[in-house]
Amino acid sequence: MSPPNKIFLPGVYDEVEGVCRLIPEEAQVCTADPEPAALGGEVSSLATVSRSQLLNDAFGASRRVNPLWSESPYQYSLLAIPSLLTGCGAPSEPPPPGDPISSASPLGPESAMNAAPLAGNLDGVDLTGAGARNAVAWSVFDSTTPANTGTFAFLRNGGTGGSVSTVSNEATARHLTTSAAMLDNGETVVVYTRTDGDPGTARIVARRLSASGSPIGGDITLVGAADRANVPDAQVVSTGDGFVAVYRDGNGQLVATSFNADGTQAGSLNLGSEPTSRSHYAVARGEGDTWVLAEISGSNQVHVRSFHGVTPGDVDENIGTSGFSSTASLSVAMNEEGSIMTAWNAQGGGIFGAVLGGPSDQSPFRITSSGLANTMSIANDHRGNFLFAWEQGGQVLARVYNGTSSFTTPADFSVIASGNTNSNVQAHVSDDGVFSISWIRSGNSGGSTVQDLMRRDYRLNYE
Repeated sequence: MSPPNKIFLPGVYDEVEGVCRLIPEEAQVCTADPEPAALGGEVSSLATVSRSQLLNDAFGASRRVNPLWSESPYQYSLLAIPSLLTGCGAPSEPPPPGDPISSASPLGPESAMNAAPLAGNLDGVDLTGAGARNAVAWSVFDSTTPANTGTFAFLRNGGTGGSVSTVSNEATARHLTTSAAMLDNGETVVVYTRTDGDPGTARIVARRLSASGSPIGGDITLVGAADRANVPDAQVVSTGDGFVAVYRDGNGQLVATSFNADGTQAGSLNLGSEPTSRSHYAVARGEGDTWVLAEISGSNQVHVRSFHGVTPGDVDENIGTSGFSSTASLSVAMNEEGSIMTAWNAQGGGIFGAVLGGPSDQSPFRITSSGLANTMSIANDHRGNFLFAWEQGGQVLARVYNGTSSFTTPADFSVIASGNTNSNVQAHVSDDGVFSISWIRSGNSGGSTVQDLMRRDYRLNYE
């Protein structure tokens, strides 16, 4: 009997409804009658059908599912149904690589997000996003221009336009270590450390911005002021309809506290001894309320853990390394298929990375052969790939991880920005495939150092 000319994708598990779903008949992929194939054999005419396209056609780009397929077309056919009747659940093996990125098209030149160069101390920059929206948040203290002192955010829908919103404008207090998270409803939560400069005055504060950039309510104190030896700092991550603040509490502990969208506390979890510095830990969002934490430990290891809110998840693993550079920098990202990528500066030079759930699970691989990243950032493209951006020697660079232990570098990413004045690189990919990079560029005006918040956007193109 010849195989049917309608190819089915059975066994897609919908986490929202908690059921297995078949692709609706009107969304099934039709091909010409293929040649008969033996059980488990490949049908060559289906080799170009991508996993992401099948899911997007069936459920839309906002799907939230666990994939149960490989690239073998046999698993898209009726012949696969018997083996899937008992297999609808979490995947039993790591998912295959995603749709490869072939190139990137610049969406215009680089641009500054601030209206005028910033004088003062620009401290803490973070790029976040949800859907097609994204936001860059930053803080400035000791500025000679009071209007530029405080915490601000630049909000953009897609790869063009955008506007600056004032999160909190204070000419006397210092705002430090800024972080931001965009919720699924379009609101942005901006978190920063506020201090008057005296011992015991430092506290971690959050402020909500609407989708249009208007402040919602007043300051939300996440961590109150106390007589601490160290100033606490926080990194914030979205959980969809809420957020989690991960912070060094100044008393030797790393803590995660969960909040609803309105800032009411929903739970807290002690994560153990705090890392040496803010650059020694990193957080990133996964699917739904899942997020991931990576830490540099004192035993030449990168400790990676996943969470649902403040409930520990399935991942709790250590990645062995040969040691870390004294120029510590760490980044992490989690894609929709559950794979986790982390990267760090290695002892002796070079940048290394590892992917949990990838083809070379846990095995560190070299990203660059020499040099160190002053800052680095990893983003996932919602199609199974990771994009890695970093600043090295004043240049802003990016590479693409397509699911193997090596990186490709589209010509468009050869040098995103050059010079000896670029730093604090952040990266994000929107659901519609816009890769955004932000960074700080320093310069001189009238004998004083001034800084601009730069960004550039690219449209990712797939094979």
